[in-house]
Amino acid sequence: MQTFKSFASLTELFDRPARWREKPHPAMKVYKATIEGKELDVRIWDTGDDWQVMFKVDDQVDVTGTGDEFTIFATVFDILDDFINQESPEMIEFEALKSDQSRIKLYDRFVKRFASRRGYDSKRRDSGRDSKFILTRKD
Repeated sequence: MQTFKSFASLTELFDRPARWREKPHPAMKVYKATIEGKELDVRIWDTGDDWQVMFKVDDQVDVTGTGDEFTIFATVFDILDDFINQESPEMIEFEALKSDQSRIKLYDRFVKRFASRRGYDSKRRDSGRDSKFILTRKD
């Protein structure tokens, strides 16, 4: 029974995004949020083949170590929800450093949950020093 409680708590954490706002930008979608005094910056742009997503906290793409990863990821995926509603992209991609296995595991959990909920297939490709996460819309 403890396992179910732990899973339920983890799921609830994923469902608690911070408030965010879209900022005007001529070449891409830019979103901002403040989480525990830190600035989350999410950028989404069209490469012609897919949409790339990049996010950073206080201008760092590395793990912040602040313990806010659930709120950060929940906010990023809440932004992606809104983006999908606006643009209906066929494919979305983002990357993480393969050397950071804790982040890779967290990405895996979030991406699988998000993709299945939004009607996307998800896969991960490891190459060199990066892991690329790819979401492809099911038709």
